[in-house]
Amino acid sequence: MIEMAFFKCEKCRSLEGGIYGKGPFKSLHSPQAKTCVHDWQKISREEFKTLATQWNGIDWKSEIPFWSTEGR
Repeated sequence: MIEMAFFKCEKCRSLEGGIYGKGPFKSLHSPQAKTCVHDWQKISREEFKTLATQWNGIDWKSEIPFWSTEGR
């Protein structure tokens, strides 16, 4: 099944999201993720991008068009 979805785990500040089953997809895990019992919460694409910038310093302008363009 192909679905576009985005998730966060605030406990360890990890993110996963994109188009599941097809791509593109990003998995941004913190060092604490290895021992975390994740509490994944579904979030919007906008929140995913904002948190990825805050938590991981992602520069979306340098990414492929799926990530660098606003909205979808």
